[in-house]
Amino acid sequence: MFQRSLKDTELYLVLEDGDPGIGDADRVFQSFKKFAPPKLQNMVKFRGRAEKKDYYGLQVADWVAFGSYQAEQGTPDLTYYPADATLQEASNLVPYKSPVFRWQITPEVMATMKQRLVDHAEHRRQHWRSNRRAS
Repeated sequence: MFQRSLKDTELYLVLEDGDPGIGDADRVFQSFKKFAPPKLQNMVKFRGRAEKKDYYGLQVADWVAFGSYQAEQGTPDLTYYPADATLQEASNLVPYKSPVFRWQITPEVMATMKQRLVDHAEHRRQHWRSNRRAS
């Protein structure tokens, strides 16, 4: 069932260049290509390295990994940030590089996120159509 649901999925793996663990990524990738079923192997279309500043996805992955690492070390002490605090101000309140945020995902939050994604997709479609007409 899982493989069928990924029928048209393509993966483009971009690793952060300069990360200390990047060397092992090649070994893990080669093991995946050797042992994964062909349908999964064929999903991976690209594997490369890039600077974090060039790919927002790497920045998000780093943020998620850091938060996960902090949680694995034992739940970090909660720090309450002022509602109007900037990210820099929040960073100054904690003893590590980036603040870790907790966010309760309620049905209302999920509905809002979904609507924003739908709105963004429609905005992109309209932008594409208007630029296509202009060419």
